[in-house]
Amino acid sequence: MKAIVFEADGEQFIDVAEPELQPGQLMLDVAFCGICGSDLHAGEPDFHPGTVMGHEFSGVVSGIGPGVKGWSVGDRVCVNPNGGWCGTCTFCTAGEVTMCASIWDNVVGLAQNGGLASRVAVPARMVHRLPDSVSLEMGAWVEPLAVALRTVRRSEASLGDTAVVFGAGPIGLLVTMLLRAAGLSQVTVVETSPERRAKALEVGATEVLDPIQTNPVDYFADPVTAPAFAFECTGVAQVTATAVGVLRPHGRLTVTGFARNPPTYQAADLLFKEIDIRGSFIYVEEFAMAIDLLARGVVDVAPLISGIVDLSGAAEAFTNMRSSPSAVKYLIRPS
Repeated sequence: MKAIVFEADGEQFIDVAEPELQPGQLMLDVAFCGICGSDLHAGEPDFHPGTVMGHEFSGVVSGIGPGVKGWSVGDRVCVNPNGGWCGTCTFCTAGEVTMCASIWDNVVGLAQNGGLASRVAVPARMVHRLPDSVSLEMGAWVEPLAVALRTVRRSEASLGDTAVVFGAGPIGLLVTMLLRAAGLSQVTVVETSPERRAKALEVGATEVLDPIQTNPVDYFADPVTAPAFAFECTGVAQVTATAVGVLRPHGRLTVTGFARNPPTYQAADLLFKEIDIRGSFIYVEEFAMAIDLLARGVVDVAPLISGIVDLSGAAEAFTNMRSSPSAVKYLIRPS
């Protein structure tokens, strides 16, 4: 079968062997798979050469491995690609499963074959059933929505608070939507792309800033009206300094963008304002919560879909997401 496979020189559209169903696994016919920002910048050691990519996907159960109970052929599902924790280490037994070292050896789409193929076999414990009110198309959004939800919950922002979101990529836009759904009175999105600034307003931002034209630190110079919360969703190291700079005293920065270079900040901003910086890494209970939010219509991700293409069009979709500021996320329909 055809698949998008990570190799040292980038993603490749090649033939791979059909997956073989093992004990404890479910075979899925993949319905939709999103292209993540991490896929666009894939590299070793996080991505293993020869692995089928794709970790944001939904599908239909087409086979049930020995020892698996509670599932039927035809069940509509999505996959938690980071569900490969060991269950026995100190972190797992304390419920802090995202800190388990085994996760990195088992991530679907990075270390194990993922959803950018027509079929994939995955451990049954990673699979979540989709309610009837969540389409398979929307099911491919559960994983990034869970990332954004974890970010918002880590921040502890709540009704009436004010926030600034740096970056209007998929995660930044989802964070914006969730903050507005949580009742924040003002959410400013800082983004260089005019197309993405427009998209941020479409999904609920109360205002947008072009940091090339307007210095956010100057814009929020009044400490009384400066935002209480900031969210770094770009993965650009220098943005951390700006985010710390815009916050009001005792403000909180939550970082979910993964910067390859060391982030920096002004010590005076951090210390004299007593700024709190928190990291946010994937999700735990937020995965099931994301399904529930979609099922209840709290979040509408449809405006964030830039296009849906079949597997043969995935290469062009990768190119568009790398080069076009208007592209937020493409979904691939492998089957």
